[in-house]
Amino acid sequence: MAGQLASEATVAKSANIDIDANEIAQRLLSGVSEDLDVVVKRLVVDQANLIVDQLTGTGNFVVERGDFATAVSIMSKLIIAKRNNNKSILGDIATPLGGLIKQKATLIEAMK
Repeated sequence: MAGQLASEATVAKSANIDIDANEIAQRLLSGVSEDLDVVVKRLVVDQANLIVDQLTGTGNFVVERGDFATAVSIMSKLIIAKRNNNKSILGDIATPLGGLIKQKATLIEAMK
């Protein structure tokens, strides 16, 4: 980003234009902010797909990658089963209750 700012300053100087470094920095940062939002969304979706993979692998549930609504429904059932210590529903899933709740939150976030 410093390089882009320096480049803008050089171009402006050669054209005898007075530049506002703060304005240029704000414009550059607004683009970075948008890029970061996209990256964060991708990371959440990737994490949610890993949770889906875990459900289909360890949990033996049938759910497709990207089908976060179905995964949320399954997670809700697993959370209830964990609270009730229902091992027939939990199967081989050893994730603690707090972990299941966080995973459900990630799936919900990925649906936004």
